[in-house]
Amino acid sequence: MLILRPIEYEVESRHTLNKFGFESLHIPIIKIEPNFSELERYSKSNFDVTIVTSQTAAKIILSNQKVVEKIKKTKVIAIGPKTKKLLERLKIEVLVPKVFSSESIYLEFREFVKNKRIAILRSNKGSPVLLKLSEYANVEEYKIYRICEIKNNIHKALEAILNKKVDAVIFTSSLIANLLMREMLRNKNAEKILSNFKEMKIIAIGTPTKETLNKYGIKAEIPNRFTFEDAVIKLKSLC
Repeated sequence: MLILRPIEYEVESRHTLNKFGFESLHIPIIKIEPNFSELERYSKSNFDVTIVTSQTAAKIILSNQKVVEKIKKTKVIAIGPKTKKLLERLKIEVLVPKVFSSESIYLEFREFVKNKRIAILRSNKGSPVLLKLSEYANVEEYKIYRICEIKNNIHKALEAILNKKVDAVIFTSSLIANLLMREMLRNKNAEKILSNFKEMKIIAIGTPTKETLNKYGIKAEIPNRFTFEDAVIKLKSLC
Protein backbone atom coordinates (compact mmCIF):
# COMPACT_ATOMS: atom_id res chain seq x y z
CA MET A 1 0.00 0.00 0.00
CA LEU A 2 1.45 3.36 -1.08
CA ILE A 3 0.63 6.41 1.07
CA LEU A 4 1.49 9.89 -0.19
CA ARG A 5 0.22 12.05 2.70
CA PRO A 6 2.46 14.53 4.57
CA ILE A 7 4.95 13.08 7.05
CA GLU A 8 2.81 14.31 9.98
CA TYR A 9 0.27 11.58 9.14
CA GLU A 10 2.70 8.67 8.78
CA VAL A 11 2.22 7.13 12.24
CA GLU A 12 -1.57 7.40 12.09
CA SER A 13 -1.66 5.98 8.57
CA ARG A 14 0.56 3.00 9.42
CA HIS A 15 -1.49 2.24 12.54
CA THR A 16 -4.76 2.25 10.58
CA LEU A 17 -3.36 0.11 7.77
CA ASN A 18 -1.78 -2.38 10.18
CA LYS A 19 -5.09 -2.68 12.02
CA PHE A 20 -6.68 -3.96 8.80
CA GLY A 21 -3.77 -6.21 7.88
CA PHE A 22 -1.97 -4.03 5.32
CA GLU A 23 1.71 -3.18 5.03
CA SER A 24 2.53 0.33 3.89
CA LEU A 25 5.14 2.32 2.02
CA HIS A 26 4.94 5.97 3.04
CA ILE A 27 6.43 8.45 0.55
CA PRO A 28 5.09 11.94 1.40
CA ILE A 29 4.98 14.03 -1.78
CA ILE A 30 3.89 17.25 -0.08
CA LYS A 31 4.99 19.10 3.05
CA ILE A 32 3.23 21.61 5.30
CA GLU A 33 4.54 25.09 6.18
CA PRO A 34 2.50 27.26 8.62
CA ASN A 35 1.85 30.83 7.47
CA PHE A 36 2.29 32.87 10.66
CA SER A 37 1.32 36.20 9.10
CA GLU A 38 -2.09 34.81 8.16
CA LEU A 39 -2.58 33.42 11.68
CA GLU A 40 -1.77 36.85 13.09
CA ARG A 41 -4.18 38.52 10.66
CA TYR A 42 -7.00 36.21 11.73
CA SER A 43 -6.30 36.78 15.42
CA LYS A 44 -6.77 40.54 14.93
CA SER A 45 -10.12 40.24 13.13
CA ASN A 46 -13.70 39.53 14.24
CA PHE A 47 -16.05 36.93 12.81
CA ASP A 48 -19.32 35.17 13.55
CA VAL A 49 -18.35 31.83 11.99
CA THR A 50 -15.00 30.09 11.37
CA ILE A 51 -14.70 27.24 8.87
CA VAL A 52 -11.78 24.83 9.34
CA THR A 53 -11.16 22.58 6.36
CA SER A 54 -8.58 20.02 7.53
CA GLN A 55 -6.87 18.29 10.45
CA THR A 56 -3.72 20.17 9.51
CA ALA A 57 -5.49 23.51 9.89
CA ALA A 58 -6.94 22.39 13.23
CA LYS A 59 -3.50 21.38 14.57
CA ILE A 60 -2.00 24.71 13.52
CA ILE A 61 -4.88 26.55 15.22
CA LEU A 62 -4.37 24.62 18.46
CA SER A 63 -0.69 25.58 18.51
CA ASN A 64 -1.41 29.33 18.45
CA GLN A 65 -2.96 30.79 21.60
CA LYS A 66 -4.08 34.05 19.96
CA VAL A 67 -5.94 32.11 17.29
CA VAL A 68 -7.43 29.79 19.92
CA GLU A 69 -8.84 32.74 21.87
CA LYS A 70 -10.35 34.20 18.72
CA ILE A 71 -11.91 31.00 17.36
CA LYS A 72 -13.55 30.27 20.72
CA LYS A 73 -15.63 33.43 20.22
CA THR A 74 -17.14 32.16 16.95
CA LYS A 75 -19.36 29.37 15.71
CA VAL A 76 -17.15 26.68 14.17
CA ILE A 77 -17.72 24.42 11.16
CA ALA A 78 -15.26 21.60 10.47
CA ILE A 79 -14.97 19.49 7.34
CA GLY A 80 -14.98 16.08 9.06
CA PRO A 81 -14.98 14.08 12.31
CA LYS A 82 -11.24 14.11 12.98
CA THR A 83 -11.01 17.86 12.47
CA LYS A 84 -14.06 18.22 14.73
CA LYS A 85 -12.47 16.04 17.42
CA LEU A 86 -9.30 18.13 17.45
CA LEU A 87 -11.22 21.40 17.76
CA GLU A 88 -13.44 20.01 20.51
CA ARG A 89 -10.37 20.05 22.75
CA LEU A 90 -11.20 23.75 23.08
CA LYS A 91 -14.53 22.81 24.75
CA ILE A 92 -16.54 24.33 21.91
CA GLU A 93 -19.39 23.06 19.75
CA VAL A 94 -18.22 22.08 16.26
CA LEU A 95 -20.62 21.52 13.37
CA VAL A 96 -19.84 19.13 10.49
CA PRO A 97 -21.61 18.46 7.18
CA LYS A 98 -23.26 15.10 6.45
CA VAL A 99 -20.70 14.48 3.68
CA PHE A 100 -17.14 15.49 4.51
CA SER A 101 -16.30 17.89 1.67
CA SER A 102 -16.08 21.59 0.88
CA GLU A 103 -19.02 21.23 -1.49
CA SER A 104 -21.16 19.85 1.33
CA ILE A 105 -20.19 22.69 3.68
CA TYR A 106 -21.37 25.10 1.02
CA LEU A 107 -24.64 23.29 0.32
CA GLU A 108 -25.54 22.51 3.94
CA PHE A 109 -24.48 25.71 5.68
CA ARG A 110 -25.08 28.50 3.17
CA GLU A 111 -28.36 29.48 4.85
CA PHE A 112 -26.84 29.12 8.32
CA VAL A 113 -24.10 31.66 7.49
CA LYS A 114 -26.39 34.10 5.68
CA ASN A 115 -25.47 37.73 6.41
CA LYS A 116 -22.75 36.66 8.85
CA ARG A 117 -19.01 37.37 8.88
CA ILE A 118 -17.18 34.19 7.86
CA ALA A 119 -13.51 33.22 8.16
CA ILE A 120 -12.17 30.24 6.21
CA LEU A 121 -8.95 28.81 7.68
CA ARG A 122 -7.19 26.51 5.24
CA SER A 123 -4.22 25.92 2.94
CA ASN A 124 -3.05 27.92 -0.06
CA LYS A 125 -4.47 25.16 -2.27
CA GLY A 126 -8.07 25.16 -1.04
CA SER A 127 -11.06 24.40 -3.24
CA PRO A 128 -12.69 27.55 -4.68
CA VAL A 129 -16.16 26.20 -3.86
CA LEU A 130 -16.16 27.61 -0.31
CA LEU A 131 -15.60 31.11 -1.66
CA LYS A 132 -19.09 30.83 -3.18
CA LEU A 133 -20.36 31.45 0.36
CA SER A 134 -19.69 35.12 -0.44
CA GLU A 135 -23.05 34.95 -2.27
CA TYR A 136 -24.64 34.72 1.19
CA ALA A 137 -22.17 36.20 3.65
CA ASN A 138 -19.12 38.39 4.17
CA VAL A 139 -16.28 35.90 3.58
CA GLU A 140 -12.57 36.26 4.34
CA GLU A 141 -10.06 33.54 3.44
CA TYR A 142 -6.97 32.89 5.57
CA LYS A 143 -4.30 30.66 4.02
CA ILE A 144 -2.83 29.59 7.37
CA TYR A 145 -0.48 27.02 5.84
CA ARG A 146 1.26 26.39 2.56
CA ILE A 147 1.41 23.04 0.76
CA CYS A 148 4.73 22.50 -1.02
CA GLU A 149 5.55 19.59 -3.28
CA ILE A 150 8.54 17.33 -2.57
CA LYS A 151 9.80 16.72 -6.08
CA ASN A 152 12.31 14.01 -5.20
CA ASN A 153 9.65 12.00 -3.37
CA ILE A 154 7.26 12.28 -6.31
CA HIS A 155 9.92 10.57 -8.43
CA LYS A 156 10.40 7.91 -5.73
CA ALA A 157 6.65 7.21 -5.65
CA LEU A 158 6.52 6.82 -9.44
CA GLU A 159 9.54 4.52 -9.31
CA ALA A 160 7.77 2.35 -6.71
CA ILE A 161 4.78 2.03 -9.02
CA LEU A 162 6.96 1.40 -12.08
CA ASN A 163 8.80 -1.41 -10.27
CA LYS A 164 5.56 -2.85 -8.82
CA LYS A 165 6.68 -2.44 -5.21
CA VAL A 166 3.08 -1.63 -4.23
CA ASP A 167 -0.27 -2.99 -5.35
CA ALA A 168 -2.61 -0.30 -4.02
CA VAL A 169 -2.70 3.48 -3.46
CA ILE A 170 -4.93 5.68 -1.34
CA PHE A 171 -5.15 9.21 -2.72
CA THR A 172 -6.21 11.52 0.11
CA SER A 173 -6.74 14.66 -1.99
CA SER A 174 -7.19 15.93 -5.52
CA LEU A 175 -4.00 17.97 -5.09
CA ILE A 176 -1.89 14.88 -4.39
CA ALA A 177 -3.47 13.05 -7.33
CA ASN A 178 -2.72 15.96 -9.68
CA LEU A 179 0.89 16.31 -8.55
CA LEU A 180 1.64 12.63 -9.09
CA MET A 181 -0.21 12.36 -12.39
CA ARG A 182 1.35 15.48 -13.91
CA GLU A 183 4.83 14.26 -13.04
CA MET A 184 3.96 10.80 -14.39
CA LEU A 185 3.18 12.30 -17.81
CA ARG A 186 6.68 13.85 -17.90
CA ASN A 187 8.33 10.53 -17.04
CA LYS A 188 9.99 8.57 -19.84
CA ASN A 189 8.21 5.45 -18.53
CA ALA A 190 4.80 7.14 -18.37
CA GLU A 191 3.05 4.47 -20.45
CA LYS A 192 4.32 1.62 -18.26
CA ILE A 193 3.52 3.49 -15.02
CA LEU A 194 -0.02 4.17 -16.22
CA SER A 195 -0.39 0.52 -17.19
CA ASN A 196 0.75 -0.55 -13.72
CA PHE A 197 -1.67 1.91 -12.13
CA LYS A 198 -4.55 0.27 -13.98
CA GLU A 199 -3.62 -3.10 -12.47
CA MET A 200 -3.65 -1.70 -8.92
CA LYS A 201 -6.43 -1.07 -6.44
CA ILE A 202 -6.94 2.69 -6.23
CA ILE A 203 -8.96 4.44 -3.52
CA ALA A 204 -9.80 8.14 -3.74
CA ILE A 205 -11.01 10.12 -0.75
CA GLY A 206 -13.68 12.43 -2.13
CA THR A 207 -15.44 12.83 -5.45
CA PRO A 208 -13.07 15.59 -6.70
CA THR A 209 -10.10 13.24 -6.12
CA LYS A 210 -11.82 10.45 -8.03
CA GLU A 211 -12.65 12.82 -10.89
CA THR A 212 -9.04 14.02 -11.06
CA LEU A 213 -7.80 10.44 -11.43
CA ASN A 214 -10.46 9.71 -14.03
CA LYS A 215 -9.04 12.52 -16.19
CA TYR A 216 -5.82 10.54 -16.40
CA GLY A 217 -7.58 7.30 -17.25
CA ILE A 218 -7.34 5.80 -13.77
CA LYS A 219 -10.43 4.24 -12.22
CA ALA A 220 -10.73 4.77 -8.47
CA GLU A 221 -13.18 3.61 -5.83
CA ILE A 222 -14.43 5.99 -3.14
CA PRO A 223 -15.39 5.09 0.45
CA ASN A 224 -18.82 5.69 1.94
CA ARG A 225 -17.37 8.39 4.19
CA PHE A 226 -14.44 10.57 3.19
CA THR A 227 -11.98 9.60 5.93
CA PHE A 228 -8.69 7.70 5.76
CA GLU A 229 -9.99 4.82 7.87
CA ASP A 230 -13.07 4.46 5.67
CA ALA A 231 -10.77 4.43 2.64
CA VAL A 232 -8.84 1.52 4.18
CA ILE A 233 -12.12 -0.27 4.94
CA LYS A 234 -13.12 0.21 1.29
CA LEU A 235 -9.80 -1.24 0.17
CA LYS A 236 -10.27 -4.23 2.47
CA SER A 237 -13.63 -4.93 0.84
CA LEU A 238 -11.93 -5.14 -2.56
CA CYS A 239 -9.31 -7.68 -1.49
